[in-house]
Amino acid sequence: MEGKCPQSPGQSLTVDLGTVKTFGRMAIDAGMDATGHPYGFTVPVSRDGDHWGRPVARVSGRSFTQDAVFPQHTARYPRIELTAPGENPWAVNEIRLHTDGPDAAATLQAERAAVLRGAERGEAATSVLG
Repeated sequence: MEGKCPQSPGQSLTVDLGTVKTFGRMAIDAGMDATGHPYGFTVPVSRDGDHWGRPVARVSGRSFTQDAVFPQHTARYPRIELTAPGENPWAVNEIRLHTDGPDAAATLQAERAAVLRGAERGEAATSVLG
């Protein structure tokens, strides 16, 4: 599915992990979409989905997989919030959260996102978000 809107600051994707988890790295993969990588984003987290502190990470630049590495945090809701404009729609194929190392990864699909703000949900994990 093709997105319609260019990336803009404030667009976000919030994932509900179902329960509180501890993690210290988030990897975002745009899949086969060569143009939909975020131009910049922060990673705020929340235990309850209502109260958000300062972002635990800030990432800029583009690549097929973008990593946000930060001290271990315990939360139920990680959020990806765009901080930079971009001419192309934003694409998310896969989000991976890591705890102590890559072997302890838990993979989440973008289709399980709980809340999208400033974007439209795609039809599947490989869809482009508006």
